[in-house]
Amino acid sequence: GEVRSRSILTAVRQRAREAVSQALQPPERARQTRLLAALKRVIPDPARDTRVVFLTDAQESSPALDLERTRLTDENLVPLAQAEGTRAGWRPNMLGGVRVTFVLDSPGVNRKRPVNDHTSLERFWRLVLESLGAELLSFDSRIAL
Repeated sequence: GEVRSRSILTAVRQRAREAVSQALQPPERARQTRLLAALKRVIPDPARDTRVVFLTDAQESSPALDLERTRLTDENLVPLAQAEGTRAGWRPNMLGGVRVTFVLDSPGVNRKRPVNDHTSLERFWRLVLESLGAELLSFDSRIAL
């Protein structure tokens, strides 16, 4: 009767509160960011404009290269890019004519400073993309297509 109905209603309200609370939690950050691996899936088409848009923090984080922990320097920038190209089997001009835009996430308030700054990351991605024949159109938190 009435006691059972109240018990069911209380249980439903509790589950609803838990569901709403869970839905409002910030999304879990990805354990890995494999942007370099995504490049092999891009198929340039000389007959039309091929564009790639990455919505990301540009911090490659994979077993082969972790830019969240490895600081990019003048000395290691080229060797790191070359090592990744060799490991991944990139071919010369495999992204010929492709245009790439990075739309970066905005820096979080009170968030830990990243190991690599915007300039270092842009240099790395420009080097990688240009070595594959692609053009880096934009590397910014604002969308520029």
